[in-house]
Amino acid sequence: MRTIVPTLSLLLAAGVAAAGNVTGDADRGRRIHLGEEQIAGVAACSTCHGTDGNATQAPTFPRLAGQYAEYLVYALESYTNGTRNNAIMLPIASGLTRKDMEDLAVFYAAQKGDLRDLSEVITD
Repeated sequence: MRTIVPTLSLLLAAGVAAAGNVTGDADRGRRIHLGEEQIAGVAACSTCHGTDGNATQAPTFPRLAGQYAEYLVYALESYTNGTRNNAIMLPIASGLTRKDMEDLAVFYAAQKGDLRDLSEVITD
């Protein structure tokens, strides 16, 4: 088990690095998240991900607060290019521009999240 975690970490880091540096407008990301700035065909993210990205409507919906911005952009792009398949996220992500994705990602990355490192749950 200990050898799997470092390998997974390297693979994830490689995927995130491919996303590049994310620069965005966190305030605009907040407005999109809350639905204050509407994008045609895109529901307010807070509907499913909570007001700050920590609460979710269902246990299978991810918490976004505190997540790396690069990873969030990568995930959103993965829905639009078919790498990830999710009936809820496909139409939402498809309605976002790269700038929208970066603005949302920077907003979520700036939120205090309750994400934790897997080393806390892995024991010998």
